[in-house]
Amino acid sequence: FYSFLETGYARRCLFAWGEHSTKAFHTKTPAEVYLEQTQPKNATSVNKWADHFFTLADPAKYGWRMEVPDDVGIELVSYRFDCERQAETMADHEEIRKAEISHRYYKALKLAGALAYIDEVSTVSMTHLKQAILIVEESGKAFTRLLTREKAYMKLAKYIATVGSPVTHTDLQEALPFYKSGLGYRNEMITMATAWGYKQHILIKKSFVDGIEFFRGETLEATDLKAMTVSYSNHWAYHYGADTGAWDELHHLLTAEDPENPNQPLHWANHHFANNHRSRENLIPGFNLLVIDVDSGTSLQMAHELMAEYKFMTCTTKRHQTEGYGDRFRLVIPINYRLQLEPDDYKEFMQNILNWLPFAAPVDEASLQPEKKWETNPSGIVHYNDGDLLDVLPFIPRTRKNEEFQAKNAELQSLDNLERWFAQRIAQGNRNNQMIKFALALVDAGQSLIEVQKNVVSFNKKLSNSMSEDELNSTIFVTVAKRYQAK
Repeated sequence: FYSFLETGYARRCLFAWGEHSTKAFHTKTPAEVYLEQTQPKNATSVNKWADHFFTLADPAKYGWRMEVPDDVGIELVSYRFDCERQAETMADHEEIRKAEISHRYYKALKLAGALAYIDEVSTVSMTHLKQAILIVEESGKAFTRLLTREKAYMKLAKYIATVGSPVTHTDLQEALPFYKSGLGYRNEMITMATAWGYKQHILIKKSFVDGIEFFRGETLEATDLKAMTVSYSNHWAYHYGADTGAWDELHHLLTAEDPENPNQPLHWANHHFANNHRSRENLIPGFNLLVIDVDSGTSLQMAHELMAEYKFMTCTTKRHQTEGYGDRFRLVIPINYRLQLEPDDYKEFMQNILNWLPFAAPVDEASLQPEKKWETNPSGIVHYNDGDLLDVLPFIPRTRKNEEFQAKNAELQSLDNLERWFAQRIAQGNRNNQMIKFALALVDAGQSLIEVQKNVVSFNKKLSNSMSEDELNSTIFVTVAKRYQAK
């Protein structure tokens, strides 16, 4: 089809695009349609035009000549200039569209002549030209839609997302005529569908069962910050009322007390549960909050600085800075999509999140359970940070983004979480700035000056684009020393 357009069909033809929304059933009743179709005047009109076009086919009219008055000719040239100006603004690769636009004036001239011939006049009037230009412009709009119509890989992504069950290559080939059997073609189609779906909030997962490749898709729902999913109760297992709340009001829940038992905490979760009974069996998939308990080794200030680019909230727990413990707090992160993951997928998803977080000390691994609940802390200290919503696509199991995430982690396997966090950012640029942030994070973690210097030097040696010893001494360690003086 495209080769036909390149050969000359684009500049010679008129195009139209049918709209499903204009079908009669959208606006009319069956009775109205029937009456319109059976009107006697319909046959009269058809016969009138049939007779007229029959007379136009009279051999005596062969060689019919028409004049184009000067004002009409000038208007045609003006239209031609407009078309050519539009064509000049287009990129070189848009050859088909450029050819169609630059030749519209000629299609308008021929169509104006046809309209004048139908009127059986010997002069092409301004009305004929204006009518022709209007039709040619409508044709141009239809042609643009024709070239930007839904591609095969878009249809593939939508099909996988809406079919409702896992599908194999064979299932796709049987259901979709454009899905060919070649391995290279299939892989390319799936890759393109996955990439396009990513921009359209469509998630495509793949898995293997007995060596057979399965694909499953879903359309992701963007998180509404006014509707964060929570449930809570004054009992550890029962009476969990399903609720949603605004993100900037969530601190009221995290610091709430049991209204029936003052100074006693409530229990809350980031999922809803059937029959309001908190258990794995009653779990209703669907969450848009991450909740992580940070128990030791990471100060609040350090967490706030490391996570500064993201939207999050921290709330201290009841054991914060007690019994010899340091900072203990709950990290709550809203995510960019509302995900529906089964328990096994949720566990793997949360493990990916824990592997990604920059905290040197391990966090509470009970966070891996989707039915996990937390206690509120009426005396908790809350901190909000405004930043970007966390993009969770790299952490969802069995997706292309997650495969890329796992591959990057494998390359940095010798590094701990904090080193990996900064190594990934150093790879993207700003090496000196990120190294300073890494060193200051160690200071905030409570390390001594000697420990900071030792760990910075060790981390620097692991980098492919490491800094020289002089650079470390003249920049990084000078800044570290100033931080200690400030403390």
